[in-house]
Amino acid sequence: MEHYACMVNLYGRAALTREAYAIITDKMEFDAGPTVWGALLYACYLHRNADIGEIAAQTLFELEPDNVHNFELLMKIYDTARSATPARSSVSASNFIKASCRTTTYPALCVQSLSAYATSIQQSPRQLTETALSVSLARAQSTKTFVYKLTKFKGVKAREMEAIKDCLEEIDDTVDRLSKSFKELKNMGPSKGKDFQWHISNVETWVSAALTDENTCVDGFAGKAMNGRLKSSIKARFVNVAQVTSNALALINKFASKN
Repeated sequence: MEHYACMVNLYGRAALTREAYAIITDKMEFDAGPTVWGALLYACYLHRNADIGEIAAQTLFELEPDNVHNFELLMKIYDTARSATPARSSVSASNFIKASCRTTTYPALCVQSLSAYATSIQQSPRQLTETALSVSLARAQSTKTFVYKLTKFKGVKAREMEAIKDCLEEIDDTVDRLSKSFKELKNMGPSKGKDFQWHISNVETWVSAALTDENTCVDGFAGKAMNGRLKSSIKARFVNVAQVTSNALALINKFASKN
């Protein structure tokens, strides 16, 4: 495994990302592990290859569901791809994002969180929906890591620790549901008719459930007895995740209604 990881890393750093990907798909006699796919994902980040980067990231999401770095790196790949797009095309994509975000509950946040990926989105409703969902998933995963670290803190009041553990359980469910939704949306292909409706219905159901999880955690910190920096820091992150998830759901519903 280590040999193949080195080969993928060498090809990748030499900007031969397709050749590096071919090593995994054509030459390896066993399934590649996180080290190999991680080397490919990093190479895609270095050389702005969003197509292969998405494949590597999706595989890593399954192999390492708790590794937030993979989500963050995919977001950076989308971000660095912007400079390769002609200005006129970028303006058109930005206008498309702004127009689409008007249908969401938090339009300003929608524009702010998606504009960085205008190059990847262009004027594609499907790509817009996938990106919105991936942003929600990345923020949920980051929040999960943050809350998990809080469970290791010393000196936290018993009631606060109970609320923190409840939040960890809720955000874990959120990550699981958003991850399922993202994979369903990415893997549904050019589905149409009843097949499309079945897939998109699954996505809508899971994202709606994820939104409920996030709000439940915030409710657990209600009351003056739970005031303080701990409550504020957790609540701020969960509110942000809930808001981007709400926006993603609105865009998913819009995408579903037009197909």
